[in-house]
Amino acid sequence: MSLYVQATADTIIKYPFSRSDLLATFPNVSFPPNPSAEDLAPLGVYPVTVQPQPDHDPRTERLEPDEPVLADGSWQQSWSIRPATAEEIADYDQSHAPAPKWKEFGVALALRPEISQLYDQLPSAIASGLTVGLSQAAGGDWSLFVLLWRELIKDDMIPDGIMQAVLSAAEQHHLPAAFIEAINP
Repeated sequence: MSLYVQATADTIIKYPFSRSDLLATFPNVSFPPNPSAEDLAPLGVYPVTVQPQPDHDPRTERLEPDEPVLADGSWQQSWSIRPATAEEIADYDQSHAPAPKWKEFGVALALRPEISQLYDQLPSAIASGLTVGLSQAAGGDWSLFVLLWRELIKDDMIPDGIMQAVLSAAEQHHLPAAFIEAINP
């Protein structure tokens, strides 16, 4: 898509000035699909060359287009970099966060002998509930797992070493912070 500016001398009247603007402003003029600079100059409409975007950190900085300026006989649009707001950084972090790996988390827990021993010591309904709760968590509902886990914490049935192993595995598998907080005593 071509960008244009409507200007007199070096003063901008309208930017961006689109093909639709061109047709609306000059309804009695017939334009080719891609009018040349020579066709547009008598009408006070000029093509704008957009400069390449500068390197920046997309997490902490935002690019904003500058107003075009007349430089060396052509209109140029460059870029400014501004610091991202706290909200923009949070949005970036959320949209770029790795996907939670619930199944891998479950496998990591199952492969730890101390967790298998804990499951063996639990009433079968609780152990099964934790397994089912973990399966449901992969679908987005971790309420059953958290409910049972918190009961085990309340009853002092989870040794510190196991608690730390589970919390560490949860972080390593990018599980939601709210889940990690909910299972942390």
